[in-house]
Amino acid sequence: MSSASASTTSTVNDKQNKPSYASSSSKSPSIKDDAPDTEANILPDTSDQPQSDVEKADPVAKPAFAGFDPSSFPDGGLQAWFFIEVINDSPGVCSPIGASMIFYPAMSSTGTWFFKRRALAFGIMAAGSSLGGVILPIMVDHVIDQAGFPWAMRSAAFLLLALLVYANLTVRSRLPPSPKPWSLMEFIFPFQELPFLLVVSASFLFFFGMFLPFNYVILSAEYHGMSQRLAAYLVPILNAVSIFGRTIPGYIADKSGRFNTMIATSILSALLVLCLWLPARGNIPYILFAAFFGFSSGAFVSLAPALVAQISDIRQIGLRTGSMFAVISVAALCGNPIGGALEQQKITLR
Repeated sequence: MSSASASTTSTVNDKQNKPSYASSSSKSPSIKDDAPDTEANILPDTSDQPQSDVEKADPVAKPAFAGFDPSSFPDGGLQAWFFIEVINDSPGVCSPIGASMIFYPAMSSTGTWFFKRRALAFGIMAAGSSLGGVILPIMVDHVIDQAGFPWAMRSAAFLLLALLVYANLTVRSRLPPSPKPWSLMEFIFPFQELPFLLVVSASFLFFFGMFLPFNYVILSAEYHGMSQRLAAYLVPILNAVSIFGRTIPGYIADKSGRFNTMIATSILSALLVLCLWLPARGNIPYILFAAFFGFSSGAFVSLAPALVAQISDIRQIGLRTGSMFAVISVAALCGNPIGGALEQQKITLR
């Protein structure tokens, strides 16, 4: 009885504290005075109007974010989808665009300063992203626990701002820029050359499966008994070893051949997935896989631009590298959802 009376008292207090959305004279006759304040009572009565796709859909317990009103979208589905998915998920759209605008100019500028040790130079440059992949997840996780999510994002932004200020003051190309009108065909012409087409095709296939371990190794490890706390460190381990995977193969590639090294590391990545990840049971196999795959897959990031630079004019390195990554980004986009769908289908068939 005491818990029931406390619940009733809490409900009455909540009603008293709620803001009035409409005066008593403007309330609909069909709504009782003692009815709870729900979205159906607050929003205007649209029972006589044609229902939109949003209204026909299943009711949502809570709006996607403050300020979302389905009645603001007269045509229903398209505008509501754009408002929720595109604007609300803008960090997922803007972040990769910003990262690309940082990574590719830096990579193209680095390639103009080196020839004999170009693969090693690309590897050292690309190792910075692996170092960030180790520091940022751990830093953000701890700041969220201590100061909350907003300050975690601000802390990451301030760190990136400081690094970008230094990068903008130091990164420059050996060749002076030569401005010219932008043309889409300049990005298409390189695909007419068979060596470039084969490099892009092979990179596309590699990228199609490269990020599956990054996204699913934690779930797989937890499924086979690894604790959630330990599994959270698998990706930082993978990124940490990737620092060596991006530099050491680059040094070897300058000595024994860039294409030869790329072939060897690609085969090693496939063997690790087939022979170590899939049969893994227990903590140690998963930790070893994260370390070894971080090394072998990291080589691709540093060697792929070196392969393009080897078969291209030095003045076309940036354009051709951008064309290659524009194509293989489609594989990175599709690989993980397809892998997840296949795993879900396997679970359904069990």
